[in-house]
Amino acid sequence: MSTAPPYDYQPLRGDQCIRLLFLMPGELEDPLVIHLLSVPLREAPSFEALSYTWGTPEDTLDISCGPRGGIVSIRPNLRDALQYLRLPHDIKKLWVDALCINQEDIEERSSQVAMMASIYWHASQVVVWLGLDDECVPASDVFDLIRTTSDHAWNLHKEHGSFGEIPYFHQTDLEQLDEDRWNNLATFFNTRQWFQRGWVIQELGLAYNARFLCSQEELSFVDYLPFVRWLVTKASIILERFDFSLESQYLTVGFWLSTRTPEGIAHMSFREVLRLTCSIQCSQPHDYVYAFLGHPSAYEAYPGDTEPFEKYEETLAGKNRRCIAIPDYTKPAERVFAQVVRDIILHDCDLKMLSHVFHSEQTIQDCYASWTPRWHSIPEKFALGLRSRYKASNDSVLTLHFENDHMILLGHPIDVVAYKILVTVDVEDMVLVINGSRGSPMRDGLESLWNTVRFRNWQNKSNQKLGRIDFLHALTAGYLDSESVDDSEIAERFKRSVAAYQLLHIGKRERPLSDEETKDLERRAEGGVVEDFLLAISLIMEHHTFVVTRSGRVGWCPLLTKPGDELVLVAGGNVPLTLRKSRTGNHRLVGESYIQGAMKGEAFDEEKLAEVVIC
Repeated sequence: MSTAPPYDYQPLRGDQCIRLLFLMPGELEDPLVIHLLSVPLREAPSFEALSYTWGTPEDTLDISCGPRGGIVSIRPNLRDALQYLRLPHDIKKLWVDALCINQEDIEERSSQVAMMASIYWHASQVVVWLGLDDECVPASDVFDLIRTTSDHAWNLHKEHGSFGEIPYFHQTDLEQLDEDRWNNLATFFNTRQWFQRGWVIQELGLAYNARFLCSQEELSFVDYLPFVRWLVTKASIILERFDFSLESQYLTVGFWLSTRTPEGIAHMSFREVLRLTCSIQCSQPHDYVYAFLGHPSAYEAYPGDTEPFEKYEETLAGKNRRCIAIPDYTKPAERVFAQVVRDIILHDCDLKMLSHVFHSEQTIQDCYASWTPRWHSIPEKFALGLRSRYKASNDSVLTLHFENDHMILLGHPIDVVAYKILVTVDVEDMVLVINGSRGSPMRDGLESLWNTVRFRNWQNKSNQKLGRIDFLHALTAGYLDSESVDDSEIAERFKRSVAAYQLLHIGKRERPLSDEETKDLERRAEGGVVEDFLLAISLIMEHHTFVVTRSGRVGWCPLLTKPGDELVLVAGGNVPLTLRKSRTGNHRLVGESYIQGAMKGEAFDEEKLAEVVIC
């Protein structure tokens, strides 16, 4: 253990200054020695920025820093990176967040995080450190497969004239693949933490140039980008077959295309950026927003504003542009989320942001705004309000304002939840299963659910007349294979797929069908695909529960829904909202809903609109 004093961080010399790390030369096993120097970013000498994972705080190591030999502590993964990056005879200039930012100074940390995009943008190269090599899954083999796949993608691009025209990789094409090599690649991606970390999307996506290092093995960024783009957009069946994901890495491609290419801008809104990144890993909840502030959409002045994309360097320089958030780690993360969500809703002039709200028993009762997605704890879920065919409030104009943590809209209730039923799909047996409040799960759930709904409506003397086809449409939220059943061709496919399901489970019926009825069912099932029907239900059932309302309507509400929750239509909203009365008389937002017979404006009445306060 060193007896030297801790390194004393001196304040940065100005608002636009950073610290550069000067890594002193040495051999691989020599003690690490560094110096830190404050310099204005735009006057800094050429430097490389490190993209890596911090790792756990246990087992820190001390290294010498500064002319007086002060001590700074680093974690093993950073120690390994610096050892492999160190030059034997020359000084290496780097920017490394753990050392170049005084992590004990929250104010400095906030201001430097606000500069992160500029730092990685101005770096001569970004070095991605993936950790030490593993002889069980050698990086050399993985990098070689990435290069081969990238070359294949480029050849297809040349052959077909553009990336968009490349044909899709199909199930039958999987036979061409070397299973052992692809299994190793999947293991590599699934076990290297860097591929799941949030900050790396911006760090790599803004790079002028980049290289990946795993011990001494190296991969060029030029080889990595086509590999990711082809797999995600044209060969996702490979990702499914070998069970690994590149979704967050594809956003890296989007960052790069949005900022480094003059043509073919990959434009997406900041709401879409947040949606695509909510499943990645950030050590601090604030970073589910802050880690993506380098995206051009964070600087839009109005929806569809292309200038931040076309003039990205000027945007970073702060010329007539305001970022949607200024990093401030002294604020609770929920306050940060609320401010960003409020600004996005006012900027986009729609309520699509509410489609990302997901609550637990704890968050629905906490003191923060219920209309704010908790980006650090949102599962990947089906977002009803993003479907273009839903027009629950017709084409009414969104009318809202905010008072502190209260969102105030115009709306009116249309119903109240009376009963909920958990619906699941047994994929192996291709059967619908329902779980009521009592008793064991009922298989052949389609008929059981239909009979349960009819009984409940009879018992409650409901005034809604629910037809069989409306009930079936409700099960899939009015869609089949991502297409609306409003389309006559899709509606016919839907009916045939339901009939195919009934035919598959014909032996489970309480009353056997006659020969004539069986033949009729067989005729109606021709061309139907059971899997399409069950998949459509599976998409909506995850994180939703099937509900029956007091008036006899049916549909889907968030899992947390309970009897007594109100179903409300708001002006400018695509879907009904499930609201719960709070003790103050205002409402908490449980989430969005699908209610059969209310998705095309049938239940919306502009004359009934009144203020709805969501806290």
